[in-house]
Amino acid sequence: MAIKEIVIVMCGGLFFLLACETKKRANQKYFDFDSLISEQVAVLGNRKIGLEKFTFFNSISLDTMYFPSAKNLTLELEIFRQLDVVNKSVGRKGVLTQNSLSDNHSNLKINRLTSNSTPIKEIKIFYLNKPEKLRKIEALISENNILSRFERKLVMEFEEKNGKPMLSSYAINGVEKMIFRDSIRFEIKSKITP
Repeated sequence: MAIKEIVIVMCGGLFFLLACETKKRANQKYFDFDSLISEQVAVLGNRKIGLEKFTFFNSISLDTMYFPSAKNLTLELEIFRQLDVVNKSVGRKGVLTQNSLSDNHSNLKINRLTSNSTPIKEIKIFYLNKPEKLRKIEALISENNILSRFERKLVMEFEEKNGKPMLSSYAINGVEKMIFRDSIRFEIKSKITP
């Protein structure tokens, strides 16, 4: 083989390896939010849990307690599935990650995702020693346009049960402002009871 042919074969091999690595990175997820929600619904739906729920909407508050079916629990947690947009090709652009940050308020570590290309501006994943020991997820969603502005903070808290994270509570709060209308403030806090 001539040197020219060897160089061409080596360049082709190098290009192939780089293409495979790029594809591998494109398929990796920062965190599989969709699977997490599905697992929680499956486990909690089978346990017949209770849900203590506090709702505040523009100075009106309501406390309720009910026993959600798996279908109702799916609806309750649906808003958290939108966090999975950071794993999609459109959402991956502009996502910055910081891993193993120390939490100033606890002994937990934090993996932090920030984005300037999606309404999901920040996600913090809190864990004890390793990411599999999930304790909390916090997310900030914000969007502004000519007609409206909204901001939401989502929080999910977990306890360890049989070596796996189990959802213990979640909260959603925020503000929405439509053009020519007053701001709407809301807060939902839900606690799971056995």
